[in-house]
Amino acid sequence: PLLVLLVSGCATRSAAPMTRVTSPCDRYWQLPEAEPVALDDVRPQMLRMDASRRCGFRRDGSVATYVVLALPEFERPWSLRVESLIEDQRLFAPEIATLDAAGKVLRRLPLDRFAMRGDRLQAHLFFAADNARERYLLLRSAPEAIGRAERQMVSRSFFIPVINAILPILYVQGTERERQFTYSHDGLVQVQARSQETPPGTPTLRDVARSELKAFLR
Repeated sequence: PLLVLLVSGCATRSAAPMTRVTSPCDRYWQLPEAEPVALDDVRPQMLRMDASRRCGFRRDGSVATYVVLALPEFERPWSLRVESLIEDQRLFAPEIATLDAAGKVLRRLPLDRFAMRGDRLQAHLFFAADNARERYLLLRSAPEAIGRAERQMVSRSFFIPVINAILPILYVQGTERERQFTYSHDGLVQVQARSQETPPGTPTLRDVARSELKAFLR
């Protein structure tokens, strides 16, 4: 209706050229062009989540910062670790979902499934043959948590050796401080895909059972 009104009201004027502005929603939701996640047991992939990845695509009008990543094709069991790092008293509030090739959501991991580990929120996803259809990862901020402040006690202990002529003594000393952070649409996220294959030469449970049985029979 608004478009009809504008056209009818300006019928006597020359039509101005229209320029379509590409939004982050369009730019980051192109599944075939999604940034790939490679299996790497050593180096995590760093993602900067900021205003360049933010748009309002929810029905309630709220905004979120998000990115879609292409997952490795399944060849053997592997795991994905996602970590949101505290940075300048700010913490990206993550929630993740896996998608199939058509963009359908298959698994969800909300913010409350992430656990605090030191200076970061951390979650793991494990991929077996049953998860071969999961081709993409949607990582986005959880709007309901934005602006919420959290307090965390950080403790650190260390040993002080005292050497004397009779008996060496170890004194345990410690420090404790409070750290505060706020959940945000912005922040730094680490993503790492790691192989879950058993290293060569590692005994299986069956090998251990056979060894114990042979020892018992002897």
